[in-house]
Amino acid sequence: MADTVTVEQLADTRRHCVYEFTNRSDGTCEAAVRKINIADLVGTNGELSGGNRPTSLSLISADYETSFSSVTLLWDRQASDEVALVVRGEGSVDFTEVGGKHDPKRGQDGTGNILLTTVGTTSGMAYSIRVKFKKKYS
Repeated sequence: MADTVTVEQLADTRRHCVYEFTNRSDGTCEAAVRKINIADLVGTNGELSGGNRPTSLSLISADYETSFSSVTLLWDRQASDEVALVVRGEGSVDFTEVGGKHDPKRGQDGTGNILLTTVGTTSGMAYSIRVKFKKKYS
């Protein structure tokens, strides 16, 4: 049996993107699995081709529920991925008032992609995470 994993894009505008990630585990973990490919997001003209492409994402908010020990969202790096958020249990975070949680090494050896890693799982554990990101352009 394999993990049952979904990545659902709920919105993709010139300024923001919203995704929901889910997993029903078979007892294996996810390790730095790409959840958002920044190259697939619309650019400044609102279309998938032409216009400026986003170069990084800033985390605006997240709502989550997980039975895993933890779930970590990461900014993809060539050398060592950068932690964006670690969640446990049930809750929400909102970085709207500070303009989002910014990729600290924006443009430095990063792809702009968002990865996900799970820790501490047994068969039947699950997570559901809804995230909103603000697109950043160079």
